[in-house]
Amino acid sequence: MPKTDDVVQRCLQALRTRPLIDTYSLGNALMALEAIYAPSAEFGDLKSGAIDRPRKREVPKDDLALMQRWTDQLLQNVDTRVDPAYLLRFNYTRGGRYDHSVNQYGLLGLFSAHLCGVTISPQVWEAAANHLIADQGQGTTKMDLELTDYRAFARQQADPGGTRTVVRQPIRAAGWWYHEPKSEGEATPRYGSMTCAGITGLAICQAALLDHSNVKRARLQSEASTARNAGFAWLAEHMTPRYHAGDIDRQQRWIYYYLYGLERAALLSGIALIQDRDWYFEGAMVLLGTQHDDGNWQAELDWDQGVERNAMAILFLKQSTLPVLTGQ
Repeated sequence: MPKTDDVVQRCLQALRTRPLIDTYSLGNALMALEAIYAPSAEFGDLKSGAIDRPRKREVPKDDLALMQRWTDQLLQNVDTRVDPAYLLRFNYTRGGRYDHSVNQYGLLGLFSAHLCGVTISPQVWEAAANHLIADQGQGTTKMDLELTDYRAFARQQADPGGTRTVVRQPIRAAGWWYHEPKSEGEATPRYGSMTCAGITGLAICQAALLDHSNVKRARLQSEASTARNAGFAWLAEHMTPRYHAGDIDRQQRWIYYYLYGLERAALLSGIALIQDRDWYFEGAMVLLGTQHDDGNWQAELDWDQGVERNAMAILFLKQSTLPVLTGQ
């Protein structure tokens, strides 16, 4: 539906007046409002390399003031056990915990606010990146990682028989967990959705720091890129769209969340192929094959919400996330 659709506009107006408290709600609200002001042709321009980063949004003062209030509240919802000036990680509300699921929505919301002109200190992005780098699991399997961006992929499709330049990076695969590195003395398993969340958060932090031309953080950017690539290596090692990648306990749970996370992590980094595999094609084939005749997608092993799983399936198929790191 167009942004001007009456139902869309009434939903947005309801959102503007709704009291928001937790990080998921604030992050999603900021993303929804920012999407209204995103230029319509921007997605294609970013994938083709015509522009190197998302354009700043032109936001009316009332909505900008609202986004500022939401951002101020969001930045209160942090793990209070660490100093957020150095390690920033989000909780549902302010308190002594965090998890990588809610953390990514906090960062997604902050980046939407950033695109709309809300002032966010570079220190926020640095502290968020510091947490994700420090909290990544130790690398195990070593591989030559091959990531193909959309410009290279387009050249391959236009000339399948042409000369192909492949860049491979030796790196150890390393993923992220959901909540805390250990539970009852045992190492917490890595999951596909949480590894996607780690990649997502790092891409956002790196892109936001690049927008601060007066802030040079070469070492942090290098460490973040290495951690992001290690996450992609983990995804390559466990690559499948048929179930939730990673520990067997989660394979039949949160599958649609994982697929949407994969879409977001790959697109934010401008990645079309992971280890020469088309993540979008494989995921789309699974979703098209499992959709019911009435348009609904099949439920997961655990009880879940139809609205949520259908929304995440549509977001994957639509490729709804804008690239923020295009390689230029």
